[in-house]
Amino acid sequence: MAVIALASASGSPGVTTTALGMALLWARPALLVEADPTGGSALLAGYWRGQRDQAGLLELVMAERHGVLADALPRMVLTVDGTDVSVVLDLMIHDIDLILDFVNSPLSAVRANGAGILTPTLDIANARLEFACGTVANVTSSRVSLKQERRLRFFQKDTYISLDLIAKRGSVVQRSEAAENLLRQMLRSDEAVKPEELVETQSLEPAPEDKDALALELEAWVDAVLSNTKPVVDGQAGLRAMRAAARITDAINQKPNTKYG
Repeated sequence: MAVIALASASGSPGVTTTALGMALLWARPALLVEADPTGGSALLAGYWRGQRDQAGLLELVMAERHGVLADALPRMVLTVDGTDVSVVLDLMIHDIDLILDFVNSPLSAVRANGAGILTPTLDIANARLEFACGTVANVTSSRVSLKQERRLRFFQKDTYISLDLIAKRGSVVQRSEAAENLLRQMLRSDEAVKPEELVETQSLEPAPEDKDALALELEAWVDAVLSNTKPVVDGQAGLRAMRAAARITDAINQKPNTKYG
C-alpha cells in the first residue's frame, strides 16, 4: 500500500484539488485524508457543497485515546458516489498495458465475459484480445480468488515463456536442436526418448537489487519530470490501455442481463 502526502504553504491553492483528483482517478480504491491543521475542510465546503457533515480528525484522536478507534473509523469515512472501480480498471488494466506494449499492432476484436460477485461492479473478468497481426491474448483478472497470482505466458513457435510477476521469476522453454532427430528416432524404433531431451530450459531469476514496482514507477515519473524526457510509460500508452479496457467492459455489457460500469 502506498502513502502519498501532499502539502503546501498556508493559503496556497491547489493541494486539495490535486489530492481529490488523484483519489477520484486512482485505478484502485483510495482513501483520501484531509488533515488540515487549521481545522477547515475544503472538501466538505467545496466538493460536497456543505451537504455532508463530519466531526473531523479530533474525533479519531479521542477514539484512539479511549480504545475505540476501530469502531469510530468506519463512521468517519465518506464514500464518494460513483467511484466504485471494476476489476478491469483495478487489476486487469496493468496486464492490458503489458500486452499492448508487447504486441505492437492494432486491436481488431475483443470478446469478454465477467460478473460482479462481492460488489456492484465487475469482480472477475476474462477477455480475448485479437490483434491485426494475428496475435491472440487471453487475460483473466479476479479479486475474489483464494490466492494471489499474476502470471504471464507466451506461446510461440518453438518457444514457451512463463513469467511469475509476483515471485518475479520465470522460465524459457525452447525446442532443442536435437528434437527433430529424436522424434524421428522415436518413430523408427521403440527406443524411449525422455521429454527433457526434446527441450532446453532456462530459468529467469530476479535481479540482486530487487525494487518495489510502485517505487520504480514513481522514480521513473520524477526522473522524467526533472530531466524533461519521455517517461517509460507515457500518456499515449495509458490512453491505449484505457481504450482497450473500455472495449472489454462494453463487450461484457453486451451480454444478456449484464450491465456493469
